Amino acid sequence: MKRFCYVIKFWWGLIFFQPTDLHAARYFVATNGNDVANSGTINSPWRTFQRAANTALAGDTVFFRAGQYFERRIQLPNSGNAAQYITFKNFANEAVTFDGSAQRDSFLLIKNCAYIRVVGLHFRNLLGNDSFGVRIRGTSHHIELRKCSITNLYFSTNSGVPPDTSDNTHGIFITGESSTAMYAITVDSCEIKDCRTGQSEAITVVGNVRDFKITHCRINNTGNIGIVVAGF
Repeated sequence: MKRFCYVIKFWWGLIFFQPTDLHAARYFVATNGNDVANSGTINSPWRTFQRAANTALAGDTVFFRAGQYFERRIQLPNSGNAAQYITFKNFANEAVTFDGSAQRDSFLLIKNCAYIRVVGLHFRNLLGNDSFGVRIRGTSHHIELRKCSITNLYFSTNSGVPPDTSDNTHGIFITGESSTAMYAITVDSCEIKDCRTGQSEAITVVGNVRDFKITHCRINNTGNIGIVVAGF
Protein backbone atom coordinates (compact mmCIF):
# COMPACT_ATOMS: atom_id res chain seq x y z
CA MET A 1 0.00 0.00 0.00
CA LYS A 2 1.65 3.19 -1.19
CA ARG A 3 0.59 6.79 -1.47
CA PHE A 4 1.95 9.31 -3.92
CA CYS A 5 2.08 13.08 -3.85
CA TYR A 6 2.87 15.15 -6.91
CA VAL A 7 5.46 17.88 -6.76
CA ILE A 8 4.90 20.71 -9.26
CA LYS A 9 8.13 21.91 -10.83
CA PHE A 10 8.69 24.87 -13.13
CA TRP A 11 11.44 24.86 -15.73
CA TRP A 12 11.74 27.40 -18.52
CA GLY A 13 8.03 28.10 -18.56
CA LEU A 14 7.03 24.44 -18.57
CA ILE A 15 5.04 22.76 -15.81
CA PHE A 16 5.44 19.07 -15.10
CA PHE A 17 4.45 16.71 -12.32
CA GLN A 18 6.88 14.41 -10.53
CA PRO A 19 5.46 11.64 -8.33
CA THR A 20 7.10 11.23 -4.93
CA ASP A 21 6.66 7.96 -3.05
CA LEU A 22 5.35 8.46 0.49
CA HIS A 23 5.31 4.88 1.72
CA ALA A 24 3.13 4.82 4.84
CA ALA A 25 1.21 1.58 5.16
CA ARG A 26 -0.90 0.53 8.13
CA TYR A 27 -0.76 -3.16 9.00
CA PHE A 28 -2.69 -5.10 11.63
CA VAL A 29 -1.96 -8.16 13.75
CA ALA A 30 -4.63 -10.02 15.72
CA THR A 31 -4.88 -13.25 17.69
CA ASN A 32 -7.35 -14.61 15.12
CA GLY A 33 -5.24 -13.53 12.14
CA ASN A 34 -3.50 -15.59 9.47
CA ASP A 35 0.04 -14.94 8.24
CA VAL A 36 -0.45 -16.76 4.93
CA ALA A 37 -4.01 -16.20 3.82
CA ASN A 38 -4.52 -12.64 5.08
CA SER A 39 -3.25 -9.34 3.75
CA GLY A 40 -2.52 -7.49 6.99
CA THR A 41 -5.45 -5.07 6.87
CA ILE A 42 -7.74 -4.38 9.82
CA ASN A 43 -10.32 -6.79 8.42
CA SER A 44 -7.73 -9.33 7.27
CA PRO A 45 -4.99 -9.21 9.95
CA TRP A 46 -1.83 -11.23 10.26
CA ARG A 47 -1.25 -13.55 13.18
CA THR A 48 2.31 -12.77 14.31
CA PHE A 49 4.61 -9.91 15.15
CA GLN A 50 7.35 -11.53 13.04
CA ARG A 51 5.21 -11.59 9.90
CA ALA A 52 4.50 -7.89 10.30
CA ALA A 53 8.13 -7.07 11.13
CA ASN A 54 9.32 -8.84 7.98
CA THR A 55 7.03 -6.63 5.88
CA ALA A 56 7.05 -3.21 7.53
CA LEU A 57 9.25 -0.57 5.91
CA ALA A 58 10.11 3.06 6.67
CA GLY A 59 6.97 5.04 7.48
CA ASP A 60 4.81 2.00 8.20
CA THR A 61 2.84 1.39 11.39
CA VAL A 62 1.93 -2.06 12.68
CA PHE A 63 -1.08 -2.13 15.02
CA PHE A 64 -1.70 -5.00 17.42
CA ARG A 65 -5.27 -5.80 18.40
CA ALA A 66 -6.16 -6.80 21.96
CA GLY A 67 -5.35 -10.26 23.23
CA GLN A 68 -2.67 -12.67 24.33
CA TYR A 69 0.03 -13.73 21.88
CA PHE A 70 2.31 -16.72 22.43
CA GLU A 71 5.24 -15.61 20.33
CA ARG A 72 8.94 -15.36 21.17
CA ARG A 73 12.29 -14.74 19.44
CA ILE A 74 10.98 -11.82 17.40
CA GLN A 75 13.65 -10.04 15.34
CA LEU A 76 13.35 -6.81 13.40
CA PRO A 77 15.01 -7.04 9.96
CA ASN A 78 14.20 -3.55 8.64
CA SER A 79 14.96 0.04 9.58
CA GLY A 80 13.14 3.31 9.12
CA ASN A 81 14.79 6.62 8.35
CA ALA A 82 15.00 10.05 9.94
CA ALA A 83 11.76 11.19 8.33
CA GLN A 84 9.85 7.90 8.65
CA TYR A 85 10.10 5.60 11.66
CA ILE A 86 8.75 2.05 11.64
CA THR A 87 6.24 1.88 14.50
CA PHE A 88 4.86 -1.17 16.32
CA LYS A 89 2.08 -0.32 18.76
CA ASN A 90 -1.14 -1.40 20.38
CA PHE A 91 -4.25 -0.29 18.52
CA ALA A 92 -6.41 2.31 20.26
CA ASN A 93 -4.82 1.62 23.67
CA GLU A 94 -6.01 -1.99 23.60
CA ALA A 95 -4.32 -4.45 26.00
CA VAL A 96 -1.74 -6.46 24.05
CA THR A 97 0.26 -9.15 25.87
CA PHE A 98 3.04 -11.45 24.67
CA ASP A 99 3.26 -14.46 26.97
CA GLY A 100 6.44 -16.56 27.07
CA SER A 101 4.79 -19.68 28.52
CA ALA A 102 7.47 -19.84 31.25
CA GLN A 103 10.19 -20.73 28.74
CA ARG A 104 13.91 -19.86 28.88
CA ASP A 105 13.81 -17.52 25.93
CA SER A 106 13.54 -13.94 24.71
CA PHE A 107 10.80 -11.77 23.28
CA LEU A 108 12.15 -8.99 21.08
CA LEU A 109 15.60 -8.45 19.58
CA ILE A 110 16.50 -5.16 17.89
CA LYS A 111 19.95 -5.54 16.35
CA ASN A 112 21.66 -3.13 13.94
CA CYS A 113 18.36 -1.32 13.33
CA ALA A 114 17.48 2.37 13.27
CA TYR A 115 14.41 4.58 13.56
CA ILE A 116 12.17 2.08 15.31
CA ARG A 117 9.35 2.73 17.80
CA VAL A 118 7.73 0.09 20.02
CA VAL A 119 4.75 1.40 21.96
CA GLY A 120 2.21 0.00 24.41
CA LEU A 121 3.11 -3.72 24.42
CA HIS A 122 3.27 -6.03 27.44
CA PHE A 123 5.82 -8.86 27.65
CA ARG A 124 5.52 -11.41 30.44
CA ASN A 125 6.27 -14.87 31.77
CA LEU A 126 9.76 -16.12 30.96
CA LEU A 127 11.75 -18.49 33.14
CA GLY A 128 15.46 -19.25 33.08
CA ASN A 129 18.94 -17.82 32.83
CA ASP A 130 19.71 -15.38 29.99
CA SER A 131 16.08 -14.63 29.24
CA PHE A 132 15.19 -11.06 28.35
CA GLY A 133 12.16 -8.98 27.47
CA VAL A 134 13.61 -6.49 24.96
CA ARG A 135 17.23 -6.44 23.83
CA ILE A 136 18.80 -3.64 21.78
CA ARG A 137 22.28 -4.35 20.50
CA GLY A 138 24.85 -3.94 17.73
CA THR A 139 24.96 -0.54 16.04
CA SER A 140 21.29 0.34 16.57
CA HIS A 141 20.29 3.99 16.89
CA HIS A 142 17.13 6.07 17.16
CA ILE A 143 15.23 3.33 18.96
CA GLU A 144 12.25 4.22 21.15
CA LEU A 145 10.50 2.00 23.70
CA ARG A 146 7.46 3.78 25.07
CA LYS A 147 4.66 2.74 27.42
CA CYS A 148 5.74 -0.90 27.39
CA SER A 149 5.60 -3.22 30.39
CA ILE A 150 7.62 -6.30 31.31
CA THR A 151 6.53 -8.61 34.11
CA ASN A 152 7.16 -12.07 35.54
CA LEU A 153 10.65 -12.74 34.23
CA TYR A 154 12.34 -15.19 36.61
CA PHE A 155 15.86 -16.62 36.68
CA SER A 156 14.59 -19.44 38.94
CA THR A 157 11.34 -21.03 40.01
CA ASN A 158 12.42 -20.81 43.64
CA SER A 159 12.39 -17.31 45.08
CA GLY A 160 14.36 -18.56 48.09
CA VAL A 161 17.40 -19.57 46.03
CA PRO A 162 20.01 -16.80 45.97
CA PRO A 163 21.40 -16.13 42.49
CA ASP A 164 25.02 -16.85 41.64
CA THR A 165 27.10 -14.99 39.05
CA SER A 166 25.62 -17.01 36.17
CA ASP A 167 21.98 -16.22 36.96
CA ASN A 168 20.90 -13.33 34.75
CA THR A 169 17.51 -12.28 33.46
CA HIS A 170 16.95 -8.83 31.96
CA GLY A 171 13.88 -6.73 31.42
CA ILE A 172 15.36 -4.25 28.93
CA PHE A 173 18.95 -5.01 27.89
CA ILE A 174 20.81 -2.32 25.89
CA THR A 175 24.28 -3.48 24.90
CA GLY A 176 26.70 -1.58 22.68
CA GLU A 177 29.11 -4.25 21.48
CA SER A 178 30.77 -2.54 18.52
CA SER A 179 33.49 0.11 18.11
CA THR A 180 30.64 2.12 16.54
CA ALA A 181 28.51 3.45 19.37
CA MET A 182 24.80 2.91 19.66
CA TYR A 183 23.03 6.22 20.24
CA ALA A 184 19.68 7.99 20.51
CA ILE A 185 18.06 5.21 22.53
CA THR A 186 14.93 6.21 24.46
CA VAL A 187 13.11 4.20 27.13
CA ASP A 188 10.13 6.24 28.28
CA SER A 189 7.13 5.58 30.51
CA CYS A 190 7.85 1.84 30.72
CA GLU A 191 7.11 -0.42 33.67
CA ILE A 192 9.07 -3.44 34.88
CA LYS A 193 7.72 -5.27 37.90
CA ASP A 194 7.36 -8.61 39.65
CA CYS A 195 10.56 -10.08 38.21
CA ARG A 196 13.51 -12.00 39.68
CA THR A 197 16.46 -10.80 37.67
CA GLY A 198 19.17 -12.70 39.56
CA GLN A 199 22.52 -10.91 39.26
CA SER A 200 21.17 -8.59 36.57
CA GLU A 201 18.95 -5.53 36.42
CA ALA A 202 15.51 -4.44 35.29
CA ILE A 203 17.00 -1.96 32.79
CA THR A 204 20.62 -2.37 31.70
CA VAL A 205 22.72 -0.01 29.58
CA VAL A 206 26.24 -1.34 29.10
CA GLY A 207 29.07 -0.99 26.60
CA ASN A 208 29.47 1.54 23.81
CA VAL A 209 26.22 3.49 24.12
CA ARG A 210 25.85 7.27 24.09
CA ASP A 211 23.06 9.85 24.03
CA PHE A 212 20.37 7.71 25.63
CA LYS A 213 17.39 8.57 27.84
CA ILE A 214 15.53 6.58 30.49
CA THR A 215 12.58 8.69 31.59
CA HIS A 216 9.36 8.33 33.58
CA CYS A 217 9.81 4.59 34.09
CA ARG A 218 8.43 2.59 37.01
CA ILE A 219 10.35 -0.36 38.46
CA ASN A 220 8.98 -2.43 41.34
CA ASN A 221 9.69 -5.79 42.99
CA THR A 222 12.50 -6.98 40.72
CA GLY A 223 14.86 -8.33 43.39
CA ASN A 224 18.04 -6.58 42.31
CA ILE A 225 19.23 -3.28 40.83
CA GLY A 226 16.53 -1.27 39.04
CA ILE A 227 18.65 0.59 36.47
CA VAL A 228 22.36 0.20 35.76
CA VAL A 229 24.52 2.26 33.40
CA ALA A 230 28.00 0.81 33.00
CA GLY A 231 31.08 1.08 30.80
CA PHE A 232 32.35 -1.53 28.42
